[in-house]
Amino acid sequence: MHFLVYFAPTGERTIYHNEENVEKLKVQDLIDWISERFHFETSNGEIDNRRLSLLYENTEIQPTWFVQDINIRFGATVRCVVIEDRIPEYRLFLPIRNETFDVFDSTLHPIETTILQLRVVASRKSGLPLSAFRLINDRNNELFDHIRLSQYDIGLYF
Repeated sequence: MHFLVYFAPTGERTIYHNEENVEKLKVQDLIDWISERFHFETSNGEIDNRRLSLLYENTEIQPTWFVQDINIRFGATVRCVVIEDRIPEYRLFLPIRNETFDVFDSTLHPIETTILQLRVVASRKSGLPLSAFRLINDRNNELFDHIRLSQYDIGLYF
């Protein structure tokens, strides 16, 4: 198996050559090889997560896929890009639809935000009227509108 790997952050190219254990080679193994080859470190920070992603014919290749199943042509170029996944400030779960909504709003400070402000955001995200739902914590305690998040014993995960 021979193909080019284009590392987009630096513009460098390298040839990937492997004839051993091709049947068992996963895309994640290729990503690990590229990380080592180009000295790239992933990050899991408070604001974002940096990771490498491979594109072949403008399609993202999933890390769990087997390289042999993708059928990369001899001499083709696989593009390696850095993806930064932003971490949401809040995650709200809506049991009616069994959906989780990510809230990306830096103005909602964990200490100053009231429950009403969070309910307004949840209403906008879900499309439900404000009067149609209430916020409860994981212990099934109702959260009241005029109280701030910091006044409840809610664990914030960073």
